[in-house]
Amino acid sequence: MNSSLEKTEKLLGRTANFFANIGGFFIFLMMMHICADVFLKYAFNSPIDGTLEIVSAFYMTTIVFAPLMAVTLFEGHISVTLFTALLKPRSMRITILIVSVFCLLVTAYMTYAGIDQALRKMTAGESWETSSGYIAIWHARWSYPVGVGLACAAFAWTTLQSYFAVKYNLEITDGDMGLG
Repeated sequence: MNSSLEKTEKLLGRTANFFANIGGFFIFLMMMHICADVFLKYAFNSPIDGTLEIVSAFYMTTIVFAPLMAVTLFEGHISVTLFTALLKPRSMRITILIVSVFCLLVTAYMTYAGIDQALRKMTAGESWETSSGYIAIWHARWSYPVGVGLACAAFAWTTLQSYFAVKYNLEITDGDMGLG
């Protein structure tokens, strides 16, 4: 394999793992935050203000969107092969290419729309009301375009791989279209 392709593959894999670890770290943070809130509520009758808003806006969005690149690259998406299992190898490669291009275009548009929305919420200074005031949550709006943008980069990689598989008549087996 070309050394620049190997470097790109390593960079994509490291980036995917880094953001998947961020998602895992946010699961841990959310768990600690909720445990502290419950403990303080029942032990001292003084819960942490804004826990629901922080969990909803920050933790959950990061947990969902940060690992998307890893899910895409390591082929963690749901795959149903009911119809594609009957395809000939060349038809299968072409189908994978079409699906990869479609996913690339959809995630590119979703990234664009997410950036637009995040910029609007940032400009407006979006905040949510809690029992004791307001919490600025516009920062959390960036989880979506970053996560989907990274998934878009992963789909660009799988599109490139599937293009070469079609062009050079390469055999494709499970696990070949990502890094997994």
